[in-house]
Amino acid sequence: DKKADNKKAKSGKDEKSDKQNKRISLSVKGFYIDKSGVSFNISAKNIADFNTCKLGGWGISLDNIYFDVLQSNFNKAGFNGKFSVPLLNQKNEKGNKEKAKIGYDCAISRTQKGDDSSFKYTFKTQQVSDSIYLEAFLATMSLNKEQTHFFVEYENNKTRVELCMGGK
Repeated sequence: DKKADNKKAKSGKDEKSDKQNKRISLSVKGFYIDKSGVSFNISAKNIADFNTCKLGGWGISLDNIYFDVLQSNFNKAGFNGKFSVPLLNQKNEKGNKEKAKIGYDCAISRTQKGDDSSFKYTFKTQQVSDSIYLEAFLATMSLNKEQTHFFVEYENNKTRVELCMGGK
């Protein structure tokens, strides 16, 4: 049986990313080899920054990516971050209007029922700030974080979609 200590690495320093603690980091945890096989978790953080990365004019970030292997078998993988929607706004810490940030989380995991093994896929979004709003046609719609989310799950050939919106 062999077990390795957790290892971490960070990208090279640059003044801007170092001040914001946004350097890319890579880590390997729980690396273990025994009769059952190899187990480990590998992850990366701060891959794409929201303030500098754009996709079709929309701000987007890729905050974390992870991949888990348990006893030489795929266990789970996923990624998460944030994106902006041009029509939605929020107020920043200073009270100024800025594009709203929507957090997303995507995951795939192995599920086990008896001898059968399958995969479960999930995708969830939820706003980052407590309140986001849309100003259109002389009206303002405000969405509350605790009451608003979008969720998609696929497992055992069944898809579940959930959209909840609450506010005023």
